[in-house]
Amino acid sequence: MDTKQMEIEAEYYITSLLNRFDFLVSKPMYDREGCDLQIIDNQKSPSKLLRVQSKGRTFSNSTQVEIPTKYVDDTFVLILYLRDELKNEFTFIFFNEDIKKFKINNNNYILYCSKASFIEEYKYFQFTSQIEKLRENLLKAKIKYQTTLIIDRKSLDQSIANTRNFYVNYYPQKEIIKPKLIDVIKEIIRCYDKSEHYTKTINVFLFNSLENEFEKLFFKSEELIIRNNKIRIFELNIDGDITIEIEDYLRRVIDSENIILTINEISFTPLLKILKEEGKDIVLVCEKNDNGLREHGFYWGKIDDAIARTLNLLPGEIPFTRIQK
Repeated sequence: MDTKQMEIEAEYYITSLLNRFDFLVSKPMYDREGCDLQIIDNQKSPSKLLRVQSKGRTFSNSTQVEIPTKYVDDTFVLILYLRDELKNEFTFIFFNEDIKKFKINNNNYILYCSKASFIEEYKYFQFTSQIEKLRENLLKAKIKYQTTLIIDRKSLDQSIANTRNFYVNYYPQKEIIKPKLIDVIKEIIRCYDKSEHYTKTINVFLFNSLENEFEKLFFKSEELIIRNNKIRIFELNIDGDITIEIEDYLRRVIDSENIILTINEISFTPLLKILKEEGKDIVLVCEKNDNGLREHGFYWGKIDDAIARTLNLLPGEIPFTRIQK
């Protein structure tokens, strides 16, 4: 079996095992700093969080696991799944203080797994022996403040065009410039981020449908800062139903992150209805003429107002913006 397939199987197995012991597990859309899975302490944002790197290895002879030293901090956990040629399965948990005892080579911690001695040598690190410590570490973890802005690029581009056209007609004496996308993104965050006062990570996901053509984006590093927090932007080019892709990602993060959802398409109505019935919490950012999207009772804000702040208008020419319910 190739390593990639084994890693996938290990991740599913480890997730199932954690769920069996009543841990809440979420799956990030991207693998950053070794985070394959997240263990969270509750289903509301903000939450305490542990970052899990899951590793899977066949154990017919000997193998090894490498972890970049820069990944390992107080929130980092390595969960290792091993399977031998007789399909016997073994799972081990290593915390940051355990990992820091591994040998180091080229800025990587190295765990050597010799079939002849590994099971006995690391018997006290087996999954069931480490469960209570895992709970204790989650309890001690600092609250993680994280905002995720999810954008349907087609809807946002249309909203930018609609808003600019409105002000072109409203102030015919002014030359209204087309705003930069990064400025619009930052204004959405400034206007509608409910956890604005915390130091945190801000992730922006731009969902681009391959059915539409979008200009390529280039951002300067100094543009990707807001309130001393760094913005990370991820573009996802979707070949298929973009509503399904956004729903899939929302399901991964909605219980552990502060979510701002920027959409206009009526195709999102069934999704919003389901999320509301499940008691989920998001901030919905859309146009005033929103095809009834606001009727589902979420906190919402007008995308028009955030976009207006990026135009070359005077303060008195821009409406006051706030989250509404």
